[in-house]
Amino acid sequence: MSEDVVVTQPMLRGGGPLATLLLMQVCAYSEIPPERVEERANTLNPSGTSNGWHIVWANDESDPFNNSNKKPTPCADDPARLHYLLSC
Repeated sequence: MSEDVVVTQPMLRGGGPLATLLLMQVCAYSEIPPERVEERANTLNPSGTSNGWHIVWANDESDPFNNSNKKPTPCADDPARLHYLLSC
């Protein structure tokens, strides 16, 4: 991937307590500042809401073996990139 930020999942529907949220996943180089990730995500895939897309931050240190609770997560295809979950 040559782009600094790439939309990998343009629209995801949350389940459970997230059922009313719209979610999106992007893949970005780890040195890209979070503000740039949000800016590019909103340019590449506008949400249509007044607040736009924002990064979901999570870090569950109580379960070090459950990597799905840590966001952003490393990209499996490129160790120099991270996957971000965004919501609107």
